[in-house]
Amino acid sequence: MFYVDDILSKKGKFAIVWLASHYGNNKLTKTQILKCNLPSAIESVIENDPVPMSLRLQGHLLLGIVRILSKQISFLYTDGNNSLLEIRMVNEEEKKKKK
Repeated sequence: MFYVDDILSKKGKFAIVWLASHYGNNKLTKTQILKCNLPSAIESVIENDPVPMSLRLQGHLLLGIVRILSKQISFLYTDGNNSLLEIRMVNEEEKKKKK
């Protein structure tokens, strides 16, 4: 009764979170990481939805959530830096054209 096999199956609610906690981010693709709905996963883990879970399972799932969140933040950071660099390059080209 500590967990139901359906929630940890390949197409279960916590499949990606479980993989992130046990295998790290190396096994997951960027699209899988970005598609993960973390707020609903966090609510489900904290509120024991749909069935009660053991504390060990909750800990593993929370670790996976943290790893996915960390990777999502790093994707956002790199995208922001790339956009900033492109904007700076365009501004420098416009300044050169005006001179």
